[in-house]
Amino acid sequence: MIFEIPCNRQSSECSKRLSIIIENLGSDFFSVNFCVDMNFFPHYLAYNLRGIFLKSFDNKEIFENQVNDDFFNLDDRRLMIRLIQESFVYMYRREEIIQLNLYPREYDDSWFENYDLLFDNISNREENRDKLWEIDSMEYTNNGYFIFIVNHLKNTKVVFISYNKNLDDELGRFCNPEAIKKNPKFFDESIWSVRVVEVYTAEFLAVIKQIINYLSMSNDANSQCHLKQ
Repeated sequence: MIFEIPCNRQSSECSKRLSIIIENLGSDFFSVNFCVDMNFFPHYLAYNLRGIFLKSFDNKEIFENQVNDDFFNLDDRRLMIRLIQESFVYMYRREEIIQLNLYPREYDDSWFENYDLLFDNISNREENRDKLWEIDSMEYTNNGYFIFIVNHLKNTKVVFISYNKNLDDELGRFCNPEAIKKNPKFFDESIWSVRVVEVYTAEFLAVIKQIINYLSMSNDANSQCHLKQ
């Protein structure tokens, strides 16, 4: 089932198309993927139990309360950086270390100790994930796919951020001697990418309601099948 969300006709980004694709994979398992300008997000089939997805779409706070005028008016790249800075402190600190040229250029016996010291100043920073739309941590967030909601007046920006974890191990790009030779970049565009679609909040919520009804009806249908058996 494809649920298309109309873009904000007054936005410069109205050329972008956004839809949510939900499929019943059998029994109580469903897949939920987004399609932004004919590009799948995530690029693989993201699936889980119906109840997990239903809970995510039925989270009214994430759709209605994330009003932030400053964030809303940022360009796409700056918006991505601010959202990661606010929501994932450890990930942002890695980028900050690269930006400040604090990463070591050579390895020695004290390398890992020095690496740990670079992160000492994040202990007092608090994460605020209010804007993160947590669809499914296993299929989305843990794999480097993040969706954020930012509202302003009657408009909503749906922000799709992907982080290519295949190119960046747990210790960061500057832990790889070959990567260091290439001069790591702050929020490198070969690793980080962002797509933003602006929609009318009311139309967005109307589609979300349709999805909730679809998932709920699918549950009722599955229950009827079990009763007949």
